Amino acid sequence: MSNAPNHSAHVQELIKIAPTLEDQNYTESSKYINFFLAYECDASNILDLMIADITKEVEVSEWELEENPRKNKRGHNAHRRFKAAIRSILLNALQVSEIRNAEVFLAVSKNANTYLGTDRYAPHDMGYDPFIEACDGLERLGYIYTIHNGYYDHNQNTGLCTRIAASEHLLDLYEEAKNGQHIDYITRKIKADEKDETIILKGELPNRQGVVGKLQYEDDKFTEKARNNLRQINKLIAKHEIKLDCDEVTKKALVKALKNKAIYDIEQVKFIDESAVKLYRIFSEGRFDRGGRFYRGWWQQVPKDFRKYITIDREPTVELDYSRYHISILYAQLGLALSDDPYVIHPKVSIDTTKYAINAMLNAKGIVKPHNDFNPKACGMTWEKFIGLIEDRHKPIVENGWWNTGYGLTLQYLDARIAEEIMLHFVKQKVPCLPIHDSFIIPKPYENELRGMMQGIYRKHFNQSIEVKTK
Repeated sequence: MSNAPNHSAHVQELIKIAPTLEDQNYTESSKYINFFLAYECDASNILDLMIADITKEVEVSEWELEENPRKNKRGHNAHRRFKAAIRSILLNALQVSEIRNAEVFLAVSKNANTYLGTDRYAPHDMGYDPFIEACDGLERLGYIYTIHNGYYDHNQNTGLCTRIAASEHLLDLYEEAKNGQHIDYITRKIKADEKDETIILKGELPNRQGVVGKLQYEDDKFTEKARNNLRQINKLIAKHEIKLDCDEVTKKALVKALKNKAIYDIEQVKFIDESAVKLYRIFSEGRFDRGGRFYRGWWQQVPKDFRKYITIDREPTVELDYSRYHISILYAQLGLALSDDPYVIHPKVSIDTTKYAINAMLNAKGIVKPHNDFNPKACGMTWEKFIGLIEDRHKPIVENGWWNTGYGLTLQYLDARIAEEIMLHFVKQKVPCLPIHDSFIIPKPYENELRGMMQGIYRKHFNQSIEVKTK
């Protein structure tokens, strides 16, 4: 039987900082467990023997426990789920160990409600007891360790998902099993009868004031059509190889950029997980006309300066971007056209700072905090005065009541509809088109076709033209 290893100084430091991490499951510093994770390598099923041996060892150890030893064998379904749980935990923990950022952890839920069969978001064919028994057994034998125990504070309405990581003992076995082979982690093809909800509705949870989470809902024509469209998009993307093609120096620069990247919502993370090729649509405020953008494709996490290294089927790509997107939509809805650059407000304030302020005023429901780069002394005015200049410049928006009301979620719904149309067009062409909200990545030969589609669909929706730029 294995013994839990003594943690290195580095691991001890990770455990020390874990309690300071943000309160969210799909957090910037955690990868939520992927129950459909698989691996590929030239030597075929190179890890399967290791996983089978560990599974058998965990099962044997259950009968030898001093307290509450196992007395009965698991039934067929429970045993199948138990083995699947061990495989998922091990593969995910090993994958996380290879992500190029030492502060990435594996997030797992130990809340029984997560595994309820009546929950549309519950993992497919995974019961609570088999999963917890797999987690406990792997930790008991020293194959994984807990970075931070999960909890929920009912008084503060805050909580934290349990975070785990591969032990040094497991990593040693992993290196031995790999025997120098390179392993790619992938999300395997999901069968038609397997459950993985891709249409997610978020909002304030019932009887938990101020707590936002996933909401249950009844399907209708809209959700069924949205899910079917997304199934077609994901099916096409899964058939193609989407990778980063750059040297080690560039990869190190990318890791550094990721660590410094600003986080604006809980779907953003500070690492690259190339197995995350499946898109999900996430709606907000308990309504299917708020939000609805496409999330969780790994390419969406890549900072803009590094997206040029993204390849599809080992061929170069191009990224096309709607210029002045949301503010153009606002003016179009008012029957007005932008006559000049809406982000030129003051010569001493950068365009990036102005964009931040305008986008924040569209998405926030209250006072917008100053941008980190805004310097009152250098600009010769306060942040409040600068906000006033923006409101003077864009009076039609102010007069229509679109500032500081959260109207940005409606704009996201509109841009998501356009993104869906664009991607479905290329599904018919059997060409993967990767969304990054207001921009798209596509194989370079299709640049002109994408530009034409972006301009044409926008014109169809808003009866105005818009500039599309090549990033």
